Amino acid sequence: AHILKTSYATFEVVSPLEPQLLRQRIFTFASLVTPSPQGAIASSRLVTSGLVGASKKIPNSNR
Repeated sequence: AHILKTSYATFEVVSPLEPQLLRQRIFTFASLVTPSPQGAIASSRLVTSGLVGASKKIPNSNR
């Protein structure tokens, strides 16, 4: 959070999904868990497994 508050930063996200679909999946998965440190880990795992599953459906995707 410090770098976002004090400096200009860019982030590149490489995903087999379009940005709108990626955002939709992230918020859907995040809504399934209770906010907590453990919930953040669970949400990250759900998003990751969803992305891995999506990338397997796309031929020649870079994982």
